[in-house]
Order: sequence, then C-alpha cells, then structure tokens
Amino acid sequence: MSPVRRGLTLVELLVVITILTLVTAAAVPLIAPATQQRKIREAARILSDVFAGAQARAVAAGRPVGVWLQRIGDRPRANRVQANTAIDLFYCQVPPPYTGDTTNAVCLPNPNQNSQSQ
Repeated sequence: MSPVRRGLTLVELLVVITILTLVTAAAVPLIAPATQQRKIREAARILSDVFAGAQARAVAAGRPVGVWLQRIGDRPRANRVQANTAIDLFYCQVPPPYTGDTTNAVCLPNPNQNSQSQ
C-alpha cells in the first residue's frame, strides 16, 4: 500500500496562486469604472439632498435659503482642475429684516419735516 497523501505540493500551490493573480488582475479594470460611476452618483445624491434641505429650511423659516459651494480654487496653489471643484457645501440664509435694536422699536414718519434742503 502506498502512503496517503495529505497536502499540496509547492508546484500545485504556485499554480493556484498564479491563477488567482491573473483572475484578479483581469477583474480590476472592470471594477474601476463602476467605482467612478458610484462616486459620481453618490455626489449627485448628496447635492440633491442639500438642495432639498435648503428648500425645507426656506419653507420653515419663511425666508430664502440658499446653498453656498466653497470652491477649492479659492485656496492657494490650486491647479486648473481644482479651480472649478467644490467639496464644501453650506446653507446660507437671508437674515430677517432689521426692525430696530429692541423688540418694541417703531419708526414713525414726521409729516411736518420738509424733505427739500434750504
């Protein structure tokens, strides 16, 4: 009787590793475009959510609310690609109209005052 073989030889292991390496190397170029498309979709979703949030804030406040896009190009040493790239988003809201220094302030016109200079 021949002894029972319980394992792989070094050559068999190297062949399996080589096959796995080739399959992985062939799959990477197929996965990379999908990753880029996923990043674009995620950025578009985030931007849409920010605009929807600004709209909801405007309705709740009764005043205009906008979205401020902070460009990378405003920072020193930005190259041409970065000049039109924005990564920071902020809400900006129109402040309420000025009604005086106190809550009881009123403005009354003086009908007796002459508006022309003499």
